[in-house]
Amino acid sequence: MNYKTLLIFFTTFIVLACSPARNPIAPAPPQPADATTQSTQDLAPDQPAQQPTESYYDFDDVPVPSQMELQPKQSIIFETPDIKAGVIVFTGRVDPLSLFNYFVVALKNEGWHLRSYFKYQRYIMVFEKPTKDCIIRIIEDGYNTSLQVWVTPRFKERLDYFKDSNEPPEQPITQ
Repeated sequence: MNYKTLLIFFTTFIVLACSPARNPIAPAPPQPADATTQSTQDLAPDQPAQQPTESYYDFDDVPVPSQMELQPKQSIIFETPDIKAGVIVFTGRVDPLSLFNYFVVALKNEGWHLRSYFKYQRYIMVFEKPTKDCIIRIIEDGYNTSLQVWVTPRFKERLDYFKDSNEPPEQPITQ
């Protein structure tokens, strides 16, 4: 093998090995919090076992695609008998727009209402439930995508303040 052939081979190998392989994510149908995987006993004999498409971590109403890997050293959860709040961080090789679209559908299926969002250069999504808020932040970082899931309870004083207001409540964004 001559020098030119060897150089072309290694250059091709390096280009292919370093190319980003981003996986698009399709939202899965909603599942109960304790049923993130399907048992092999429930399958017909000719059906292969399926990988779970999403998992639930510390927040039982916020599913995360299985392509995303938990980063516990970057995450923090605060929990008392009355509240649970914090941020959970994930990384994975997924397309940021697919991840954005996944959360629009998946969190709606969990009863969250999309209030607002930033899209494309930076992805930030704000969801709400009557007693808590969820902020999803998606960051494209070279070959990986980072995901931050923030959940926080609402202050009761703030809710009471808006109850007494004469202004009608805002309607959630519909898509």
